[in-house]
Amino acid sequence: MTITATGNRMTTEIARQAKLAQDIAKTQISISTTKRFQSASEDPLAAARVAQLNISKANDTTWKNNLNLAASLSSQADVTISSLSNGILQANDIMVAGASATASAADRNTYAAQLLALATQVDSLRATTTSLGTPLFSTGTATSFRVDNGTTIAPAAAAATIFDRGGVSLSDDLKAAAIALQSGNQAQIDTALSRIGSAVDHVANAAADQGVRGAQIDRLIDSNAARSIDTEAERSGLEDTDIQSAIAKLNSQQLTLEAAQAAFARLNRRTLFDILS
Repeated sequence: MTITATGNRMTTEIARQAKLAQDIAKTQISISTTKRFQSASEDPLAAARVAQLNISKANDTTWKNNLNLAASLSSQADVTISSLSNGILQANDIMVAGASATASAADRNTYAAQLLALATQVDSLRATTTSLGTPLFSTGTATSFRVDNGTTIAPAAAAATIFDRGGVSLSDDLKAAAIALQSGNQAQIDTALSRIGSAVDHVANAAADQGVRGAQIDRLIDSNAARSIDTEAERSGLEDTDIQSAIAKLNSQQLTLEAAQAAFARLNRRTLFDILS
């Protein structure tokens, strides 16, 4: 009976020490991998949440890439529209000078040539392409990018919205103004001057719209960055090993195992007669 009881205690102690060794191994793995658990079964709820967060992180990375591209295109559009604005303002100054009663026929011809050059510039700006080789200002509906679940944004308006007014392109308005100056017909010149003046306001509105688009993209970039930080913080809290705590736990586990092994060794030094006595 005594021998049997002692054998049972020894078996139990061996099993306890084996469990301690397994726990130590798990702690060591969690430290080396920096992951608190290695399989979902160790913490099903945390593992399920981490899986969701990883999907969100992947989506946010996609949205971030789209936002960065949208920001680049928006900036390019802003510079292009600024050039357009400068050209139309210059055209307006030319028309004011050409409409003056003091302008000679030679002056008007010079002004007309300048307007035609500006018309060519406007056509060039309209045809601006991106680093991807695609039109910056689409010929149809404005090109949009998905930047979040259910959220899309167009970094630039469609070409017609910017470069056309009342169904007539700004380039054609400049060409018509050049023809009016060459003709010397004051009524035509006045009409052309009025249209160019309206074009100034039109382009100013286009520039303001582009500014709104850029600001919206900036806000979305900030929101994406903040959400990514929150997602990573939550994931880290659920999955990552607290190295300092884990090392302290490992030291404690090792001390416990060493103490158990020392006690077990002392017990096993007893002889059979010691046990029977």
